[in-house]
Amino acid sequence: MIHVHVIPDGSADGPIWGSGEIRLVRPLTHPTLAHRFRVTVRREMSLPPGRIDVVVTQRAATAEATLDSTLALVREVRRRRLLLIYDIDDDLLSRHPVSAIDADLAIRRPRIRLLLREADAVVVSTPAMAERVRHLNSQISVWPNALDDSLILPVRPDRACRNARDLLYMGTITHLADLMSIVGTLQTELVSMDDRPTLDIVGVSEDPRIASLLSQVCHTNVAPAITDYSKFLLGMQAAEGWRVGIAPLLPHLFNQCKSDIKFLDYAVIGAAGVYADSPVYAAVRPGETGIIARPEAFGAAVRDLLQSPDLARSIRKQARDYVLTERVLSRRARDLGNIVEQALDRERTVVCNRSADQQFFQ
Repeated sequence: MIHVHVIPDGSADGPIWGSGEIRLVRPLTHPTLAHRFRVTVRREMSLPPGRIDVVVTQRAATAEATLDSTLALVREVRRRRLLLIYDIDDDLLSRHPVSAIDADLAIRRPRIRLLLREADAVVVSTPAMAERVRHLNSQISVWPNALDDSLILPVRPDRACRNARDLLYMGTITHLADLMSIVGTLQTELVSMDDRPTLDIVGVSEDPRIASLLSQVCHTNVAPAITDYSKFLLGMQAAEGWRVGIAPLLPHLFNQCKSDIKFLDYAVIGAAGVYADSPVYAAVRPGETGIIARPEAFGAAVRDLLQSPDLARSIRKQARDYVLTERVLSRRARDLGNIVEQALDRERTVVCNRSADQQFFQ
């Protein structure tokens, strides 16, 4: 059995951040891999004693990490002759359009580049992300995001769509600029609706001014982010529901490598999604599992979907069916396990060949 030690992104205090839970902890500890891996998880930049075969970390490692502690981790991995696998699901190397966020990323980028260069294998979430980092490491595998089946609740038979709220937009503070990019088109198109729709904004900003952005056309509510991804996804499914989820995306460099996690989340939450016309949402089948809209047509697409309950109902069902069939860990965790094992086999082959060459020349 392979011992995999995971150092997920996030703070030593509080829950593991979403990227660490979605891409490392839940897939590597999934029951389908229990016979292959023994997994330990520790949010510290030091390794526990005893046998370890593989060290897996991601993004900028822990929130408390420094360049020195990251370099020390790499040296310890090399000293103990372990395999180092690095996961990244966002283009953290490119400039972020929000200056405050980019200033924070600038502190982390030296650690990110170090881990990218030193990793024996790199795992990314999209083909675009693979191309973005290929100049730093040639051993790259794509593993798309998948949801843990245990976090997907059965559809409630008593959940009546008439009780659902209208619009949902969710994300982190990094997604505020994306929302701002469609405020104008939403104002133009939603003003013609007979009933003013509700819009719930979750996690994007706690600034009270956000609620006034669309106050002329929407009843807007702003809720703080839930940092525990499991609680977030379970809680959103347990709510009364939303008719339409929106996922705009500005067409700048930082966004080109994003994953389609909003599509997966909306699908299991039960919101028919309107998604940006971007390769990020290539898995969305237009008109079947979601609506694809260009920026200038985003508001019209949202309005039309709100006024087309039969289409929205069909989209909700087909999107959920797609996720349950193609993008859950019971189906996809094995793929990540194979990536880990193949990287380990490759490294062992290199070591054996190196030892054979040394014996030949002695």
